[in-house]
Amino acid sequence: AVLTISATKRDLYLLPVLPAFALMCAGVLDSAIPRWSRLFLTAWCVLCSAALVICAYLPLLGYSRLTGLSQSLGLNITQNTALFLTTWAPRHALAALCFVVCFFLLLRARVSGLLRTMVITAVAFVGLFAVAGKAVDIEKSTGSAIRSFAERIAVSRRNSVAGWGFSETMRGSLYYYCDWRVSQVGSQQRLQEILSGKDKTFDSVIVSAEFGPADLGGIPVESLAETLIGPRGHERKLVWMQSLRRDERRDERK
Repeated sequence: AVLTISATKRDLYLLPVLPAFALMCAGVLDSAIPRWSRLFLTAWCVLCSAALVICAYLPLLGYSRLTGLSQSLGLNITQNTALFLTTWAPRHALAALCFVVCFFLLLRARVSGLLRTMVITAVAFVGLFAVAGKAVDIEKSTGSAIRSFAERIAVSRRNSVAGWGFSETMRGSLYYYCDWRVSQVGSQQRLQEILSGKDKTFDSVIVSAEFGPADLGGIPVESLAETLIGPRGHERKLVWMQSLRRDERRDERK
């Protein structure tokens, strides 16, 4: 239950929790395990083994059958994720090897139930992170969309582009994938000054629609580029915009 609290099940979010999870397990080891829990522990071990079998079997299932199955279940995974899961690689062999270890431990009657559960859980995490965990990363990755969006903004112009309503994740993603620190606008008044052409530093702004203001002060704007960032069904819209009168004011200054 502890590892399912996070809404995002990516390994980079789960791994920092594992040390605390290990301490919790140590506390359990110091206490007596009730007999009724043996059935639960056995069911958990079988579930881990079944998950490893599925991961190892995906290349045999094939791309077309996996996409068809996912659509019938309402999952609708992306093409890149389906190709990753169904293209044979050493990660699938690792998942199969982990299953063999789990199956061997399930058949060993002399191994204590608690020790068996601990080892099978650890082995299952190794195998699942190699296949299912990486698939979640691909499904939720924003790298390609952010790079494609940033490429539409000339490097020579980026110093005059501000950001509005960015989350820490969005700011970090632009820096990580594009090496671009986007200066953030702290007030709606500053945003309207930029879109009105009155700001001396910035002439356009990237607005994260999820956090952006609903009212831009009635200022007519022009959308220069836009994209959707995030997994399907939870996309966040990014819009690079400037004032519609920007070119007119430039001509007046000339």
